[in-house]
Amino acid sequence: MNDRKRNLEKSLAPQINAGKITLQVLQGNVILVTETGETAFSPGSAVVKQDFISTIQALADQRAEAIRNMFLGMGVSSALVRSSGNANSNYLDGRVELVINPVVQQ
Repeated sequence: MNDRKRNLEKSLAPQINAGKITLQVLQGNVILVTETGETAFSPGSAVVKQDFISTIQALADQRAEAIRNMFLGMGVSSALVRSSGNANSNYLDGRVELVINPVVQQ
């Protein structure tokens, strides 16, 4: 998992260094990518900002589905991408969280 996190940190270094995203390893080897308010969406908007596309390329309620659709459009298998919105959240600041779960062979 440390290699996976290091690889993401390397490919997302410009966004991390600019304070636009953070990476965190959670329990179960899940990686949490948190977008800051000025990164992904304008306040109250569901339109993905142009600057956010490079973050999605290096790695989805209505906004979650917009991100999921971008992944699918980039060729990621639908079996690997799931979106969910939190109706109780107040992400009016445009913040987005991407949770990257490890792929487990069955």
